Amino acid sequence: MTEQQEMKITTAEPAALGLFGLSMATLVAASVKLGWASGNFYIVPWAFFLGGLAQLIAALMEFKRNNAFGATAFGAFGTFWLALGLTYYWQADSIVATDPLKHIGFAVVGFLIFSVYMMFGAMTINKALFVTFFFITLLFIGLIGAIFYGDLWADWMKFAGWAEIGVSISGFYGSAAMVLNSTTGYQVLPMGKPILTPKQLAVLEPKTK
Repeated sequence: MTEQQEMKITTAEPAALGLFGLSMATLVAASVKLGWASGNFYIVPWAFFLGGLAQLIAALMEFKRNNAFGATAFGAFGTFWLALGLTYYWQADSIVATDPLKHIGFAVVGFLIFSVYMMFGAMTINKALFVTFFFITLLFIGLIGAIFYGDLWADWMKFAGWAEIGVSISGFYGSAAMVLNSTTGYQVLPMGKPILTPKQLAVLEPKTK
């Protein structure tokens, strides 16, 4: 009888890369919304490589780690940035003559719904991740206000821009915490305990296998 040996392959925490990509893309995008820089076209490279590619790499690794939350979050936001970057490229290059604003608006409505239930999921993981999703939710609210209530465009875009700065800062913090804590073996930057504990969730019907 031959003995079967199991080989366990461990992978590094991919969320650190995903959060870094998100933070970089939102920082660049926020600079345009707040008037610190101009030209949506120049967001395109950062949207493609940091917002899109970096998060998709993280999503694929999270799938391998059997982490549905991380894989879905990074996969969804990675494709969001790719789609947004491509829209900016088409608009700036006059490939598409129509105004894409309303199309983006309906996409943002969908992502607002997504961010709300993901924010609830983040409450069961740690406070740092919850804060990031909280600011993401505020960002989508601001974008919806700007797109569908154009008479207050400047005010809503400024609101969205500052929310995006919040996403960037909290994302940088989460990424730094994951890298430094795993590298040193110590809690250099705390992520915070979950807001919703297993005891609080015990009132819900357990998942059947």
